[in-house]
Order: sequence, then structure tokens, then C-alpha cells
Amino acid sequence: GYDEDIYSMYATYSHTFGKFTASVGARIEKSRTSTRNYAQNDNSKDQVYERDTIDFYPSAHVKYSIDDKNSVMLSYSRRVARPTTDQINPNAVSTNPSRPTVGNPYLLPEYSNSLEVTYLGTFRRVNLTAAAYWTQNNDVIQNYLTPIHPVTGQTSSGVIYNTFKNYGSAYSIGSEVIAE
Repeated sequence: GYDEDIYSMYATYSHTFGKFTASVGARIEKSRTSTRNYAQNDNSKDQVYERDTIDFYPSAHVKYSIDDKNSVMLSYSRRVARPTTDQINPNAVSTNPSRPTVGNPYLLPEYSNSLEVTYLGTFRRVNLTAAAYWTQNNDVIQNYLTPIHPVTGQTSSGVIYNTFKNYGSAYSIGSEVIAE
């Protein structure tokens, strides 16, 4: 079984100061996740895995209007990608008994922080957008193959479990230019 409750509050504020427009926001979130590993035989009991978290997600955007045709923006945001039900379901699911998929109830959400700089302008009737971004993802969720059952820690001869694991951090840097 799987149960997830998420409660959140949002707040935003925007204001213009001459050529600057600033917007800041925050989301505070309380989440509770409960996953049940059903007993496999009469001698064992169901195992319940619970996680309660409180998270803070800020965002900020600043725009500077150079003139009526050109502006520069700077944006920051923090986001979350929660594990899917399949990724944390500790009950084996598979049509192939030698490679069952078993979710990892200890899997953490993946958090990302993004920073972007954007230029918007018009040159000779051509609208130009140029952007550069940087993103950092923490607790990256990836597939993982292992001969050890991810919940019980036991091994079975000839069985490789497909599961999920949090790996360190990943970074991406990029840019794009659009002319219309």
C-alpha cells in the first residue's frame, strides 16, 4: 500500500522600482509518505515505511528594462521531483521472476536548484531571446540492478533485482538563442 499527503502554503510578492521589476516567492510544504511491504508468509508481519518532511522552496525573478525594446532577467527557483509509486513500492512487481522490480521505500526526493539569465530584445524587427541556465540536482534517482533484495537484504540464486537508488548530484549548463 501507498499513501501520500502533501500540505503547502504559497506566498508571492512583486513590485516595480523604476526600471527594475522584482518578484519573490516561497512555498512551504509538509509531506507525509507511508509505504507498506506486505507479509510474504504467515510468520512475518507487514512492514511500514514512513517519511515526514518539511521543505522550503524559494523563487526570485528580477527584470531590468534597458529601454522599451530590451530587457534582462535573472531567475532562481528550487523544485522537487518526488519518487513515483513504482520507485518506492517495496512489493515485487514483474512478469520475469529472475528480474523483478522492487521499489526502494528509503528513496529520497530529488531536489533541483535552477538559475537562469535571459536577454529579450528587438533588432530590426527581429525579436531575440538569449538565455543561459545552470541547474543542480541533488539526490538524483536512478535505476539500479543488484543481487541483494533492496528491502530485506537477502539474496536469491539467479535473481537480479531492478530497483532505484539516490546517487549524488548532477549539474547541467546550457544556453539557447531564439530569433523570430
